Amino acid sequence: MASFQCKLGGCTHIPTVDAVLVAEADQKDAQGEQKQAGSPPQTPATANASIKYIYVSQNNTAVYLLRNDGTIDRSTGSGKITQRIECETPKVWYVDIACGVTVSYFIRSDGKVDRSEGSGKVHTTIDCPDEGVSFIAGSGADNNTYLIGDNGVVYGFRSSTDIRPMPCTAGNGVSWAIVSGGINTSYFLRTDGRIEYTTGSRTFDGLIECKNDDTGLGYVQVSSQMRWSRGGKGEDFSNMANYFVRGDGSIDRTTGQGNIQYNIQPPAGLKYVAASAGQEASYYIRSDGAVDRTTGSNGKVNSSQNPPPGCQYIQAVAGSTVYLLRSDGIVDRCSGGKCTQSIQANNDEIKSSCVCM
Repeated sequence: MASFQCKLGGCTHIPTVDAVLVAEADQKDAQGEQKQAGSPPQTPATANASIKYIYVSQNNTAVYLLRNDGTIDRSTGSGKITQRIECETPKVWYVDIACGVTVSYFIRSDGKVDRSEGSGKVHTTIDCPDEGVSFIAGSGADNNTYLIGDNGVVYGFRSSTDIRPMPCTAGNGVSWAIVSGGINTSYFLRTDGRIEYTTGSRTFDGLIECKNDDTGLGYVQVSSQMRWSRGGKGEDFSNMANYFVRGDGSIDRTTGQGNIQYNIQPPAGLKYVAASAGQEASYYIRSDGAVDRTTGSNGKVNSSQNPPPGCQYIQAVAGSTVYLLRSDGIVDRCSGGKCTQSIQANNDEIKSSCVCM
């Protein structure tokens, strides 16, 4: 059985409380009265499921759902699980997924990583180039994938053999904490609360400071990004902005180079703990387990989504279809700010073309 500690910076701080019903912001009836959201359409919360999803990653061809038994479910549409990926090495399981545009990396419990060049098939297994170092987390991008070693160094992958160490040079014991790979810019959160970024050269182009920070924490989380292949003429279908969660629970919004255009405050008495950046909409996870949704150019919240009573949302993965991971291990599949389907992990036989073992 895989053991898992949530790598989403703020997730471990979400309180275990029942979320309250959330009304859609700025939605009023014909008499101008605030309308309340109806009964949640999701599958009710469950505390007894032995198999749960613990992490989600997607690109524009598939979504990968990591299970607490160390296997990965893969879906290529409509929320149907079409493939189950198990590590071929006995007594080794998967602990994380770094999904890129054309390749994906499945991080293993033995510290190695399996590289998939498509269709969920593992093509090669890679050791860290630095002896004795284990990969523990990562994030895919366009031409690069970034994996973090347990030595605090990031390794930039261009291929299965072109791997470049990208150590943090801040000194004083500062290392990398979180990576957010993107099509245009990738962001690297340091343990001192500062962020460095690269535009794809596997060298760092700038440093972002958390301004007017009274907490001493700086930034504590960076939004995940869309990994969407470019159009035939180089069109960019990825996220146009990114979101940095501050130690005070608010969010800074940037459209590039770390220049902060807007600051988004959470509802009174709450904090934002994580975010996911999309093209048409982006999502902020709140400390009460609900999710705020923005579709504007200033980060303003347009609506909110509530999990079923008894659980919280702990991860959001933005895209043309949005996946919201719940604390009970169920994934809600959403479109247009509405939940359309709940996906629950199971051991049912997969009736499709193949099952990767």
